[in-house]
Amino acid sequence: MSGAEFLKDYEGITDRVTRVEATRDYPVLAATAHPIYESARVKSFAEILRGGQTADHAQLLGDLMFQSHASYSRCGLGSEGTDRIVDLVKRSAGGDLYGAKITGGGSGGTVAILAAGAAAIKSKRLFPAIVKRPATNQQLSPARPRAQIVSGT
Repeated sequence: MSGAEFLKDYEGITDRVTRVEATRDYPVLAATAHPIYESARVKSFAEILRGGQTADHAQLLGDLMFQSHASYSRCGLGSEGTDRIVDLVKRSAGGDLYGAKITGGGSGGTVAILAAGAAAIKSKRLFPAIVKRPATNQQLSPARPRAQIVSGT
């Protein structure tokens, strides 16, 4: 739906913080579908975690993470930087590198990466390349994105 259509039909919004731009197209269907399918993905993710921790389980979890990120991005909520990180992980996936998604959103957010063993180290090595190639509309500093490898036994 275009912003112009929305403003014509609904005469604006009452939110004082945001605004509807007449020249912008808004992905209403994607924004409506995202929370519905995201809820199903979260339930599946939790169920898989309860079922075990094999490489097959990790692959399923990674696929859910990639699906979640794609859905969020279709809503227009992602950023070029986080999309680039997830894409880099997706292209490098295999072995012990399973998935990635934006988390904690809000104008950039954080990317969670599911990796095991040596892939966790490999994912940490991906970040310098990302920082050296900032998106055209944002400047990344060495502190952003911030990589922290969290592992469990």
